[in-house]
Amino acid sequence: MAKDFSAFDLEAFADKLRKIPDVERAKIPELSKDRADILPFGMLVLTECMKFFDQKQGISTVRGLRHGLALNLL
Repeated sequence: MAKDFSAFDLEAFADKLRKIPDVERAKIPELSKDRADILPFGMLVLTECMKFFDQKQGISTVRGLRHGLALNLL
C-alpha cells in the first residue's frame, strides 16, 4: 500500500518524532522498536534531500526502494 505525503507534512512529523524520547518512541506500535532511535535522523535526511531536489511530494510504501525502481522501469 502506498501513501502520498507532502514535504511539509514529513518535516512536521519528523519534528514531532524528534521531541519524543527514544524509549517512548519505541512504544509506538507502527514504528520499529529497533529503529526508534535513528528514525528521526533518517527523516531529517529525507526532508533535506527533498528540499535540495525541490521535491514537494513523496510516496511512502511498505515495499523497498528496489520495488519502486522496478515499477518505474516498467
